[in-house]
Amino acid sequence: MCLIPRFNGVILSQEWKDALWDKFVVRRDRRRKLDFESGIRDELLSPNLARGIELLRCTFRPHSISGKEDYSHKGEEAGFVVSGKLTLWLDGKEISLESGDSFAFESSILNWPPFRPNTLA
Repeated sequence: MCLIPRFNGVILSQEWKDALWDKFVVRRDRRRKLDFESGIRDELLSPNLARGIELLRCTFRPHSISGKEDYSHKGEEAGFVVSGKLTLWLDGKEISLESGDSFAFESSILNWPPFRPNTLA
């Protein structure tokens, strides 16, 4: 099955189709990226920041940390460890994760540093 975008019965040009799909799809070569000095790279997988959820791909160099102070905020955090190991600190408790493990927590829980990989993830 192939979906052909139409507007009032008119088949749209490829340029218009691409513009419409950009609201829903992020192509691998068009991801927005942020590289941090701490050794973390974030890639925005969501089409924009105007939705109720932001999906990121975070890559950590070995022994990098995501912060030096306790912090919390509104919302939720979740993730999946693709490879390597990751350490979380939530409410003063250390949680060790390995490849294949996942996590989710309310961001109002005090966390520091929220993520520290032991090996490249």
